[in-house]
Amino acid sequence: MPQVLNRSKNASTLINGVAFSKVAKGMLSEEISQEQADYFLSIPSYVAVKAAAPVPPVAPKQPADPVPDPAVAAAAAATAEAERQAAEQANAAAQAKQQA
Repeated sequence: MPQVLNRSKNASTLINGVAFSKVAKGMLSEEISQEQADYFLSIPSYVAVKAAAPVPPVAPKQPADPVPDPAVAAAAAATAEAERQAAEQANAAAQAKQQA
């Protein structure tokens, strides 16, 4: 569907029921019928705009795996070691209690 560019300095955002948006060179229409485009192009301040080739959709990027913080990794390892030692001590105490 065609679009037109209105190069008039005082162009509106709605002309004859067609929405226009501000671009660098003037006001660009939404996509319109060929009949509407022909009407606008009969007015001197309007020019035809070539439709851009459709852009293929881009697959969303997957977030990168987080880089582990060395301090967090060290703290996690220390916590795991402390939990292991506590479990060993609890097992040793339970065995000693059973033997007594």
